[in-house]
Amino acid sequence: LLNTMAALDKIDDVIDKVAKPDDNKTEESKKDADGTMTPEYIIKYLVEKSKTNDKLIKVLGSPDKQEWKAKECGDGNINYIFIVEGCDGSVVVKQAPPFIRLVGTDWQ
Repeated sequence: LLNTMAALDKIDDVIDKVAKPDDNKTEESKKDADGTMTPEYIIKYLVEKSKTNDKLIKVLGSPDKQEWKAKECGDGNINYIFIVEGCDGSVVVKQAPPFIRLVGTDWQ
């Protein structure tokens, strides 16, 4: 359990970047029209990051062994929350968009 917690601490910067992607990454496939992350984008991003951050592989297991899966969980009023599952474990990715989810993008 301590090793898992240490690994999760090390990927905080990865999770932050998922919630706040680089401005030059604006392809429609990466985000929904309102700017929120999609499960597909999160998987692509984390798989790419796992090439330079072995902590993701240690927590989730290799995406080559079993494809990682992401699903949105809950129906929060403010944040988007995804569970990413691999063959060895799972992580939670939380996105705090710059608007209140319940109200939509008009509220910023």
